[in-house]
Amino acid sequence: IDSILKNIGEPYIGLLSTILPGSFIKAFYQLGDERIRRDFLRTVETWWNVFPAPLIREIQSRAFTTPHP
Repeated sequence: IDSILKNIGEPYIGLLSTILPGSFIKAFYQLGDERIRRDFLRTVETWWNVFPAPLIREIQSRAFTTPHP
């Protein structure tokens, strides 16, 4: 997904923008390994030029405030 978003862009950016925060957080908390979670968050850091800043901030905020299931 990361490569498609960065190399192709639209329409995928628009399509994924609406579901990405929830999907990302769901996947993030299903990961049991903290190292992989850090890698996930590093990937989000590369999306500043792909997605609007509020979407990136939402993902980051939810990653640090959403209770673990």
